[in-house]
Amino acid sequence: MSHTHQSDDHLDASFTFLPALPAPAGISLPQPADPIFLVPDQTDWQDFIDIPDVTEGEDGAATPFTELALEEDAVDEDNDDLVALGLRRVPQRRYVATHQAPRDFLQMTYTWGGVIGIPLEAVISGRLENLDNAGERDTFGDFKKKVHYRLEWPGYKSFRYAKNVRGKDGPITRVVVVQQITEMVKVFIDENAPQASDDPAWRVGPGAIRVEDLLLIGLDFVSQGSVQPQLAVRAANDQP
Repeated sequence: MSHTHQSDDHLDASFTFLPALPAPAGISLPQPADPIFLVPDQTDWQDFIDIPDVTEGEDGAATPFTELALEEDAVDEDNDDLVALGLRRVPQRRYVATHQAPRDFLQMTYTWGGVIGIPLEAVISGRLENLDNAGERDTFGDFKKKVHYRLEWPGYKSFRYAKNVRGKDGPITRVVVVQQITEMVKVFIDENAPQASDDPAWRVGPGAIRVEDLLLIGLDFVSQGSVQPQLAVRAANDQP
């Protein structure tokens, strides 16, 4: 499927976003001034900064990121860890920015009680006590203002969703990151449920894959200002 970009007019004034979700006890969430930013591909990239091509801090300590090679036609596949957890990765083609030179990208993994996979159903219901390092602000510490979340879901057009990643207290916490990604996935599914899918095995909507069936298993920093969440579905819920 070719890489196409969803236009910014896909959200109208009548659309209802997910409500703000409660945070675990003891964690203060920054409140961005604006709930959502929708900006075209030809963005003033001064709003962002380059993601550093390193995996160690200045003191030599490891960071939460893993550096991976970026290939235009690459599709992430299941690994033994996911199979052991009864999960199947949503096989997205990796997003490649057409207006930027190819580059390595960084990958970040969140864990849930020490195990990979953040259940989006728990995020929706506000049950976030098992999110490890929930109050850490390490995801978008180098971003100035906004991020584009991108999905290359099989059978559907490319999808993007822009959000503010800084509040009055600085970069958003991991709690807010998973809330934003859950909101983005819900918007994607709600918009595409009525659409025909080119890949019935990965159809979304009622009677198919729902946001409640999905888990967040990683974040790929694929270009300046763009992050592609990696998702998985429980094998029992996978469509034939």
